[in-house]
Amino acid sequence: MTTTGQAPEPGSARWLADQAAAEPGVLAKAGQVLAAGRRSNDTCLIARRFVESAWNLRQRAPDYQRAADLLDRAGKDRLAEIFRAIDTAGAELAAASQAWQARWAACPAGQEQLAARFAAGLIELSGAPVLGVDGAWYQPAACRAGAGEQRHPAVLVSAMATRELVTGFTGQAALTAWLRTRDRAAARAPLAEPAVAPLPRLVLEERVLAWLIRHPYWLPPGFGDDLRAADCRHEIDAALRTAGTSDGRQGYPGVVRELRRRTLRAPDWAGDLIGWPDGRWVQQYLWRLAATRVPLAAARDAFQALIAIPAAIPAAAPAPAPAPAPARPRPAPARQARPATAHDQYAAALYDPSYPRPGSAGTRMRITRPGPRP
Repeated sequence: MTTTGQAPEPGSARWLADQAAAEPGVLAKAGQVLAAGRRSNDTCLIARRFVESAWNLRQRAPDYQRAADLLDRAGKDRLAEIFRAIDTAGAELAAASQAWQARWAACPAGQEQLAARFAAGLIELSGAPVLGVDGAWYQPAACRAGAGEQRHPAVLVSAMATRELVTGFTGQAALTAWLRTRDRAAARAPLAEPAVAPLPRLVLEERVLAWLIRHPYWLPPGFGDDLRAADCRHEIDAALRTAGTSDGRQGYPGVVRELRRRTLRAPDWAGDLIGWPDGRWVQQYLWRLAATRVPLAAARDAFQALIAIPAAIPAAAPAPAPAPAPARPRPAPARQARPATAHDQYAAALYDPSYPRPGSAGTRMRITRPGPRP
């Protein structure tokens, strides 16, 4: 359908119309998905993800509406209707993306102290960060209690908006062994805890989730999802709560289904964390959590420890009250920004655009070289 010599930009209306003409089977398959699901929100999202995966359109913002107009003018109204159907998911995706970005609007507690230790040269990093089973980055490090003190092995764990230094290893071999269990390429097996004290926050959160997957009724009052320090754990926690609300008897299969629905709404830029487009990584993490047995006493201790940990430094002013939900999803109003802190200034010097999260402090969390930049 292209009449000019210049190739259209992938995802543009003209490009999509050309692709529909060149590969009608992709849209035909999307049409079958839509028909089977009666064009529900979920099936529109499934069809959209299928098209974008088949045509490599991740993070391209495809112009489906204008492409449908072009197909209409070319007499391909059935293909145009498929584009229009999957375009209806755009508003819901925009709202979900903004919710992900706003998830950690405040600076989590403890980040200032960690930044100060980096600035003082008490933490040295080595090796490249590696994505773990929970979607966080794991990087070997060495830390000292003070200038001139002995160095001890440690691991810097960087989630989308938090960093945690795991210390207390008996030696480098113990650190390396634990890191192997955190790798996505590790065998599907129960999650292993590091033999350190105190236990890191990520282990406490995993204890809680592993317990709740097996005991979905055991939810203490006031225990909020703001205590999740990584996006994958946040999504699993939210899926578990939603599945339990709809039918507490569903258990693990219900969490799997609900997590799959949430994965459909995850922003494209979070694809490396969840395993775009089908959420294979976060589902693998859920499986390993479900396979991890946690004693009641350990789960109770983890609950109590997390409740006692301050979740975040409050924003400068409260966020505006949310408006009543409209008939169709719309992006929520942006939260008010909090004042810049020393942590922000330090983290900005460590910015790495290869770890994306638009508009969030998490874009500045991944450290790829030892020590602060000059």
